[in-house]
Amino acid sequence: MKRFVKCLAVLMVLSSLFVSCNKNKSAWLTDYTTAQEQAQKTKKNMLLLFSGDDWDGTSQTLKETVLNQKAFYRPASKKYVLVNIDFSQEEYAKVNIADDASEEEIAEAQRIEQLYVEREDLAERFNLSAYPSLYVISPEGLALSQIFLEPLSSVELGEEEQEDKKETPASLLEKIEATEEEQQILSELIAKIDAAEGLDRVRAIDALYQATDPELRNPLSTFAQEVVSLDPQNQTGLVGKYEYELANERAMQYAMYTGDVVSASKEFELVCETGHLSELEKQNAYYMAAYILAMSSEPDFDKMLELLDRSYQQDTNSDLAAQILGVIENIRQVKEEYSQQ
Repeated sequence: MKRFVKCLAVLMVLSSLFVSCNKNKSAWLTDYTTAQEQAQKTKKNMLLLFSGDDWDGTSQTLKETVLNQKAFYRPASKKYVLVNIDFSQEEYAKVNIADDASEEEIAEAQRIEQLYVEREDLAERFNLSAYPSLYVISPEGLALSQIFLEPLSSVELGEEEQEDKKETPASLLEKIEATEEEQQILSELIAKIDAAEGLDRVRAIDALYQATDPELRNPLSTFAQEVVSLDPQNQTGLVGKYEYELANERAMQYAMYTGDVVSASKEFELVCETGHLSELEKQNAYYMAAYILAMSSEPDFDKMLELLDRSYQQDTNSDLAAQILGVIENIRQVKEEYSQQ
């Protein structure tokens, strides 16, 4: 009998530990690659959350009141793989180690630094602009939708109105459900790309591109490269469009990450000279080439005016033409002011 009581006591302790472990286990994965593998295996889309728990003043509260509530994550996890990429200041601070740090500390700092490089790449891929942000991502890693999150507070709203607008598990589930038709449409277009070859694949890529929110097109850049390689003779008439997109991507890399606005401008100029752009696409490209040069601390006014003139000459009757003439006049005035200093 005593042995039975002891065994029962041990089982009760183990049971309580098991329940405790399950209770503390989050429904949200924290590794994107693992989440994507699970999404591909289960054929589910992902709910991708970017957060800044220890610094943005919103993410932690949103998790406590909505995202980590059973009323949200239980129904959500039946349809989606949940993944949370958190940008923690406390964790990232560990990359700053002392000169006499141990090998273990150095290795840990390097691991964290690499982890945050990967997280930054992921944030850039999905055009992250605010924390927290919630996206629906396909198993292929393409953005299907972004879910608007109600602010937890706003100086512009009264107390009663704030309460009405406050995010709840039910309200967020409704928002996600409202995007399901859009998700289905884009998922079917992705499937058509997978099933197509040659020029049919080019057209399928373009259909997906057109249907995707412009703010969510970053992950489609590999498809843009495919269009250029699959249709070297521009039989579909679509190549110039994607050459422009790729030039824009390269230009933004120069301008935003190295500050080299001259090289950024040349990307647009080069694609006009070597690509398959239409007159309107060239007009936009030359205009962008001039626009980026204006970001320089020492702007080359003559080059800007040359590019703007090329832009205008592509189509003097377009909707953009009058705006270009106005910009040309402004640049001339600014150039004159600079010359008098």
